[in-house]
Amino acid sequence: MRATVTLAIVASMIAIGPVSAQDQATALAQDEDPAATARFWPGGQIPQRQVIFFSGSNFTGNRFAVTGPRANLRVPFLVRSVVVLRSESWDVCLRADYRSCSTLRSSSRNVTLLVRSARPHDDYGGTVGGQSLRGMASQYFPAPTLNGRRVAVPQGNAAAAQERANRFCQRAGFNYSRWQMLQTVSGQHYLADVLCTRS
Repeated sequence: MRATVTLAIVASMIAIGPVSAQDQATALAQDEDPAATARFWPGGQIPQRQVIFFSGSNFTGNRFAVTGPRANLRVPFLVRSVVVLRSESWDVCLRADYRSCSTLRSSSRNVTLLVRSARPHDDYGGTVGGQSLRGMASQYFPAPTLNGRRVAVPQGNAAAAQERANRFCQRAGFNYSRWQMLQTVSGQHYLADVLCTRS
């Protein structure tokens, strides 16, 4: 009985044959995440602060990289795989101006996405609001809000206000805050006079 089982195993190994080095490399590549593997990238440097869309599954075909918030985006192909870098998340949206979005928190080697806007995801964010005055390439918020509440700056210093204002502006579809102030109300610090701009 034992001899029969051993012969069956040997016969199956002969039928399958040895795995070639190329097959092993292909299997390894399919298991690796390009977000953490330098050999996928030119010069061995893993890119930073971007999401990369591919026209083929398994990170193949044409590439299209997005490096910041893009409220109106035309990826020139149907996305079939996507690289999200480690410790980053991206809102990828079916419509312009960040509408009909889903949040990607890791790479995916087999998806089907139509992308018309995208931005880095911010867990602190929400629905941008507050009275504002919008120009061609900027928008001014005297008292910016998120989900109907003033944007707090608990640290109460200029550096924290700049960082919060930049994140607020990115949620609003701009690149950064060119100007912001701190307002103190009943001992609490809030963003005020935020000017969001694309340049």
